[in-house]
Amino acid sequence: MSIKQGEYLKKLRTEKGLSQDALGEVLGISRQSVSKWEQGNSTPDIDNIGKLAEFYGVSIDSLVKGEPDEEVKVSENTDDEEKEKVLELIDEFEGKVDVKDEKIESKVEPLNISAPEPSLKEKELIEKQNELHQYRVKGVKIGAVLPLQHERI
Repeated sequence: MSIKQGEYLKKLRTEKGLSQDALGEVLGISRQSVSKWEQGNSTPDIDNIGKLAEFYGVSIDSLVKGEPDEEVKVSENTDDEEKEKVLELIDEFEGKVDVKDEKIESKVEPLNISAPEPSLKEKELIEKQNELHQYRVKGVKIGAVLPLQHERI
């Protein structure tokens, strides 16, 4: 773990008003482990990173980077009209503004799609199948393969 990550962990712990001992008890680890993380001498395992993120209310990404998550902000260079649209979308997403019911006319015409005409070969095969199904001899279709019976001599 880098010094930057360790300093961030220490900052989070001190903001909560916890000692290394108290954090160790919460996580079920020793004070020495917490100290090693904060000094950058070792790294918490994946389970403890998850517990730390949940406990501090931050993302795992921020713990790995060693800095708080960036908040999404509207840039100062953005036009006023674009800023307004972005803020409206945010308000709409957060439920602060009712969405207008606007009818959107569709200019898409229905497609007339039909199956292609069968080829001559396909027509012949269909005819043969129909003929075979019409004729039956004692419940066996003509053209069906029958097992051969051998007699002993």
